[in-house]
Amino acid sequence: MTKPKVYVTRPLPTEALRLLKERCDVEMKRDSENLSKKELLEKLKKYDAILVSGTKIDEEICEAIQFKCKILANYGVGYDNIDVDAATKYGIYVSNNPNAVTEATADLAWGLILATARRIVECDQYIRSGQKNWGPINLLGSQVSGKTIGIIGGGRIGTAVGQRAKGFNMNIIYTGPKPKATFEEATGGKYVDKETLLREADFVSIHVPLLSSTKHLIGTDELKLMKDTAILINTSRGSLIDEKALVKALHNNEIGGAGLDVFEQEPVVERDLLDIKKVVLTPHVGTSTLDTRIEMGETCARNIFSVLDGKAPPNCVVSIKTDEHSNSIREDALIIVEESIKAVLPEAAVIKALQKKDFTGNTVVVAIGKAAWNMANATKNTLGDRVSKGVVMTKYEHSKGPIEGFEIIEAGHPVPDENSIRGTNKALELVGNLTKEDDVIFLISGGGSSIFEKPMEGVDLEDIMDITNQLLGCGADIVEINTVRKRLSAVKGGKFASLCGDASIYAIVLSDVIGDRLDSIASGPAYPDSSTSKEALDIINRYKLEISDHLRGVLNIETPKTVDNCETVITGSVSALCQGAVIGAQKLGYKPMILSSTLDCEAKDAGKFMAAIAREIKLNNGNQTLFTPPCAIIVGGETVVRLLGNGKGGRNQELALSAALGIEGLEDVVIFSVGSDGTDGPTDAAGGIVEGTTAERMRKINISPEIYLDNNDSYHALKASGDLIITGSTGTNVNDIAVLLCR
Repeated sequence: MTKPKVYVTRPLPTEALRLLKERCDVEMKRDSENLSKKELLEKLKKYDAILVSGTKIDEEICEAIQFKCKILANYGVGYDNIDVDAATKYGIYVSNNPNAVTEATADLAWGLILATARRIVECDQYIRSGQKNWGPINLLGSQVSGKTIGIIGGGRIGTAVGQRAKGFNMNIIYTGPKPKATFEEATGGKYVDKETLLREADFVSIHVPLLSSTKHLIGTDELKLMKDTAILINTSRGSLIDEKALVKALHNNEIGGAGLDVFEQEPVVERDLLDIKKVVLTPHVGTSTLDTRIEMGETCARNIFSVLDGKAPPNCVVSIKTDEHSNSIREDALIIVEESIKAVLPEAAVIKALQKKDFTGNTVVVAIGKAAWNMANATKNTLGDRVSKGVVMTKYEHSKGPIEGFEIIEAGHPVPDENSIRGTNKALELVGNLTKEDDVIFLISGGGSSIFEKPMEGVDLEDIMDITNQLLGCGADIVEINTVRKRLSAVKGGKFASLCGDASIYAIVLSDVIGDRLDSIASGPAYPDSSTSKEALDIINRYKLEISDHLRGVLNIETPKTVDNCETVITGSVSALCQGAVIGAQKLGYKPMILSSTLDCEAKDAGKFMAAIAREIKLNNGNQTLFTPPCAIIVGGETVVRLLGNGKGGRNQELALSAALGIEGLEDVVIFSVGSDGTDGPTDAAGGIVEGTTAERMRKINISPEIYLDNNDSYHALKASGDLIITGSTGTNVNDIAVLLCR
């Protein structure tokens, strides 16, 4: 069996890695190895765990390693070198080393106290330089015994420092967010506020983590509060002290000295500190004893082993749920639905796209599709009065209220209606008299093909409705449907761009088409059409559609093959939807894999396929398969339904019902399929979620899942068993996602 791979980011003592090597294949960075950021990213992708020693782990690295790496095991107690939020986002555990470092760090803090107070480093240099004047007034230091020590931070290390202070008969005061009974019991110390501590202490020792709230905890104002004889000790993190303020205070004799093991820009040290004799400097060696290094390595190993065994690490900083959590697998699935959709909400992407352009002239907005309202609202909020007017065309019940300066029209989907034509005419009026000084922001999302419509001359709305219904009923995919529809339309297939005259169009597109074909998304109203009249007629003949000779003649009219006045940006797609599911699954402790983001087949067959994978995993217990529970198998794309019955449903619901039959009787298995826009077919459901008991529950209430599936009546079957997913309008639309969860 192949051992898990672990990478160690800095050379460590061989003894510190002995335990880890018993179970893992360990690779350690060599001293001579100078990796660029790009090389480091590529290298770290290969490892199941990373033992982090001092290396900065940012969001870019977390994103790169998310599919393989399960844990960032930090070698030290402080973990400000790791972007914890990014690790959480990408489902990677972070652990630290809070216990092993305590005694060694407290020892060094006391070493710095004594060395600074008694000028031990100066004394050593004095002798080495050959000085013979050993008189009673030379190298006078400060008394330590019986003085007052102020400890900032009453945690493990602060407590250990306080315990040692008792041996020096010192008066102990401490501060922190609140009093700590454990500190007071161990040291006899008294809690005071920070200002009182700084004014009263002869020695101030810092033992708190570096957070945004603690950066420069000691600065100019704090140093002015201290006694001019006081000594400042820092063995925690360099940025807790404003080093420039410290240098100034030392030069001005505002404090008596400092002992520093950590620095703001390690390994670079503030130049002026090097020239000040009353400062003792050590190179971040708080834990540099062999015993401590071995214990730190063993702690990291135990944290890594726990995660490899599917459990949270004992010293967990980022809590990622595992298969031991209290959620049911069904609850996990619904969380993943939410995370997936959250990843493709259009607002942030639209704002980012708008920030790339300058809009200085008259600017109008046309927004079409199921996400039109959200995209238009984000545009208005971003550009404000720079937008003079706008038209929003979206699906019924998808508007979320008025937008200042915009006219909002709701229209039919998936089949156009009279409101589709009315709204399109409003949009054409808006762009009809624009000049080359004007800009059109064209916001396009899925559903635009039906919602944005004006028939070609000689074509009726009823003709388009009839052909659309025939194409939907025969199982044609979205590209085939749009290849035909754009030729019957006066605004599709690049024709809308020509109707904008000399104005410049900036199109921001939320893709619901596999492969992100711009000439197919909403039938490409502002993009050159790559399909041909011959292809459109071939589709008519292949599916044996009934159309008039006149409509065949219209289909023979070619669409524009060049568009010169439009710049297009894609802001979201099914790939991003799948990545959202990956992140959601990782956070819950599942090992995710995207099988495909281009699923394109009948919904029934997709459901059977997902169920077959589930059976393979469960019946073989993960052996001899690519997938070992807990796992999440993810597919994205757009399936089709071939209408053979007269029931009610959508492609996601049909996939789920088909899968329910294939996983019947399996435990700890869930399959869901959901439309990212929140609507699946002509229903109020976004999709369906099924488990091993779904089919049995249906039969108990006299519903045959087989019969309902054959009748294309997935909606009523899933509604009766309580297995519909209902989200309402989500404000986005980037295809569908189906996920299999196994535990």
